Amino acid sequence: AVDYSMIMPTGWQYMEQLGGSPVFYSETIAAFPIGRLLCLLPIGLWSDRRGFRWPFCVANLLGAAGGITYGLAAMFRSKWLAMFGRFL
Repeated sequence: AVDYSMIMPTGWQYMEQLGGSPVFYSETIAAFPIGRLLCLLPIGLWSDRRGFRWPFCVANLLGAAGGITYGLAAMFRSKWLAMFGRFL
């Protein structure tokens, strides 16, 4: 919920600055739940088999890397980098 409340109000302006269209903006917003969907099962299985600590740390590192990547997209002027950051 916090993720959407931070991205939704400013995301369109950010995407517009990067040269994205309204459709690309919606695809970028959709990248987060798609990435989550793809990661939930493997990380859940890993957690069930090996314990909670390392999967939790890896998931948090991926989340931080995604936020940093999304933020750095403006420096590289890459709408694709922003989408990849949302996916992570």
